[in-house]
Amino acid sequence: MLAHLIVRTLLPQGTAITVAVDDTLFKRSGKKVFGAAWQHDGAARGPKPVGRGTCFVVVGIVVELPFLTRPVCLPVMARLWRPKTGPSKVELAASMVKLLAVCLNLSLHVVADAAADHPQDTTAAACCSLEIVRTRATGCSCRVMPPLSSAG
Repeated sequence: MLAHLIVRTLLPQGTAITVAVDDTLFKRSGKKVFGAAWQHDGAARGPKPVGRGTCFVVVGIVVELPFLTRPVCLPVMARLWRPKTGPSKVELAASMVKLLAVCLNLSLHVVADAAADHPQDTTAAACCSLEIVRTRATGCSCRVMPPLSSAG
């Protein structure tokens, strides 16, 4: 798995891993493009921030490289989000973060934009053992909580 390679080679041993989660719209048109729909486009200019395309929820590991002055995010997982069908963006993100935590067996610090704190999706985040903490108006911070014991 790519995540193992990143953790072994680019991060100091024993440090907590910072994981970034975000969604991105790839503009696509045409009737035969699977998953394409009119969706919110955060990068759109003008009065209506919408675009037609496919939206992917992406999870990446944040690393500091010696030849750069700021951290970079290296994507390790992505899933297609389809509006009005299937899980929400937060549910997709939570499932990927949970999978990453299980695969790496390490402590994760999750950083997401404010969309991850949407009221209708807090139950999805809670059932996936994520704690979402508001940091400021433009973002929130999450962490993977330890698994619940089955002994009560």
